[in-house]
Amino acid sequence: DVVDDWRFLGDIQNLNNFYPYGLNVDEGTWSKSSYKFSYNGKQEEVFDKNYLDYGARTFDRKKITFIKTDDIERHFPSFSPYSYANNNPIALIDFNGYAAKWNPANLGKKDWWIYDGLNAYYNMFTTHNTYESAALHNSSLLNAREYKSIASKHAWYNWANYYVNKKGINTKWFSVSATIVSPFQAGALDVNVSLAEYIPGLNSLSLNPNTNNFLYNVANAVQKFNMNLVNEIKSNGTINGSAGGFENDLYILAQEQSIVQGVIDKLGDMKEEVMSDYNTSFGNVIGLTGTVSKVTLETINVGEYLRLAEDAVGAPLDFGNYKHRLAIGSAGLRLQYGMDTSPKAINGDVQKMTEAKPEKKD
Repeated sequence: DVVDDWRFLGDIQNLNNFYPYGLNVDEGTWSKSSYKFSYNGKQEEVFDKNYLDYGARTFDRKKITFIKTDDIERHFPSFSPYSYANNNPIALIDFNGYAAKWNPANLGKKDWWIYDGLNAYYNMFTTHNTYESAALHNSSLLNAREYKSIASKHAWYNWANYYVNKKGINTKWFSVSATIVSPFQAGALDVNVSLAEYIPGLNSLSLNPNTNNFLYNVANAVQKFNMNLVNEIKSNGTINGSAGGFENDLYILAQEQSIVQGVIDKLGDMKEEVMSDYNTSFGNVIGLTGTVSKVTLETINVGEYLRLAEDAVGAPLDFGNYKHRLAIGSAGLRLQYGMDTSPKAINGDVQKMTEAKPEKKD
């Protein structure tokens, strides 16, 4: 006989429909087996089916919280350490109970190249290679503007620090940059955080559009400069024509801040307005009006850099001042290298970098 009609009847064992945080929709759930895997493919706990095993933690989908805090909660001070997917289960996902990550289902290929850095943030030091390929590709094309958020820029700087260490380059430059360019930290060395958008508790403040645009331009100009350093490391195994070291890092700092100064100078008639807006808004939050509040600053993890820099310059920090930004960078590098952080040492670095007079670039 010739069979001309094939039909396969599947035997459905389990059907689930979920609310956003994983609770079953009663009318859309059916099972005729003891299938134990549920929302996000996670196994139901034997003592309570509303509890799901995510590996590092157990998730209570009825209360929509984890039953213990996130072990890496220090990286996310603006979110509850018990929250699932930063309370955004559509855009984000929690794969293993450690930090929310972008849901791949919502990302195109190009987006994945960029934002996979967030997914790789905590496992890039093991076997994750996808982000490195993307970062090297974007760096070769100087695609700084593809990294639109501070979070994605932070991921790039953190990767760059890993990359130079892997290449055996003696530098703390990217370590300092990765510390400062953070989703929850204020931009001091690079002056590149849109404060009203990225610092917890600052949403009530309003930076004017000119200031936000300035910060965005600085962030991209600075990242392009650092992408060129990565390209040199990849091609020649050197950084700024050197095998590395503290003195070389200082010269890189001077070059970078010369670029920042170039962007500031291009503000023209808006310069005073923009820098006043930035300094005032920044100062309202961290106490830079008068004396730096060390306790307040340490809550966003840049306090020591700024405190040491202010001690060195002997005045309230002005982020429009080239020498003040050099002092902040010197303090960060000296802390990373475990060197003397006295005002005399930092001021010596500032004088040395100022005398070097690196070329200003766009």
